[in-house]
Amino acid sequence: MPSALTPFNKVIYWRPKQSYNTFHINMFTFYTGMFISKCMSLFSLCLTLHLFALAGHAQKLSPNSVLHRSLSYHDPFNRWDTSGFELVIKEARPGKKDRRRIVFFNIYRQQFHLDYSLDNHRLEYKIDSGRVSVLYDGSDQYTGEMQQKFKLSSDQAYSLRDYYLFLFGLPMKVRDPGAIWDPIVRETTFNGRPTWAIKVTYDPTVGDDIWHFYFDKQTFQIEGCRFFHDEKQMDGEYITFTDVKIINGIKFPKIRNWYLNKDDTFLGTDVVE
Repeated sequence: MPSALTPFNKVIYWRPKQSYNTFHINMFTFYTGMFISKCMSLFSLCLTLHLFALAGHAQKLSPNSVLHRSLSYHDPFNRWDTSGFELVIKEARPGKKDRRRIVFFNIYRQQFHLDYSLDNHRLEYKIDSGRVSVLYDGSDQYTGEMQQKFKLSSDQAYSLRDYYLFLFGLPMKVRDPGAIWDPIVRETTFNGRPTWAIKVTYDPTVGDDIWHFYFDKQTFQIEGCRFFHDEKQMDGEYITFTDVKIINGIKFPKIRNWYLNKDDTFLGTDVVE
């Protein structure tokens, strides 16, 4: 029978010292396990939501939104259509001597100038508001043989203008009239980098090639492009873009490396100096 000096509650709650410590250790372990379990569950939930968000992001992106963000990166001041630009381009081709071309264009004033040397002769193509001049060593007087050999014609002037404006005006030129954008924005890898990809075909009056343009998933900087004449035959070429050259506020892709689609054969490099 308990003594009157020993309250009943002390008999119930008293524990030897070792048992007391063991009890608290067990409780600590129990609550720690619960905490870790809840943290893992929360982490799993966050990861799942993140993956769903990425998938949803890809579904919500449209070609127009990708291009808009890319233009915000490359042409933040909207100068492409209003300003003039001069590019000095070094062209390197395997087994050939490097050459430089000076290209000037102003879309607003409808101007295009190309100046370069070929076989120790200076060739100049100029388009000014529809007026075309083609010069051979500073003169517009040349023989028919010279004209054929060096392609000294108005048609060649317009072909060169379209070539340089399109390839060196990316991504701005993706929005040109006649472009037909596939509505699906794809997630893919291009040149070892995760990208958003847009497929573009063109109205027959503009062109019949099939183009794919690739944009960095974070910055929307254009990473390169690929074109086919016949996609099933894997013909055509692809071009990788690295680095940028800022000219009059626009971030132009600085280095372009060219390859064949079918076997990745290296074709050459263009560098905006």
